[in-house]
Amino acid sequence: MEKVILNIGLNNNPFTVDQLKKIIKEVYSNDLEIKFEEVDSTWEGEHEPTLVVSMIVNFRLPYIETIKNMKLLSLATNQDAIGVKINEFGVLVYKPTFEGERMLFNEDYFINL
Repeated sequence: MEKVILNIGLNNNPFTVDQLKKIIKEVYSNDLEIKFEEVDSTWEGEHEPTLVVSMIVNFRLPYIETIKNMKLLSLATNQDAIGVKINEFGVLVYKPTFEGERMLFNEDYFINL
């Protein structure tokens, strides 16, 4: 079992928080625990409300599956990237069409739950 935490920005996102929760619950329906928290945060000086998702997942290849799912979710939610932490390993998962400068994961900007 692995602990996975997601930081999903809500600005420019076509889905409501309730819709995002439903999507995530459907994708990770076989997992043991999923918690959600909506947090006020900032990114590059701009207000960026964020949905923080904490899950205890039960699949055999959590990194590969989570990265694949987050690439698709970043496209669907119109987010440049989604912050992902699997146990203690963090990464920014960029949508495949992102053309700007890609930054490395920085724990100082990540919201843990």
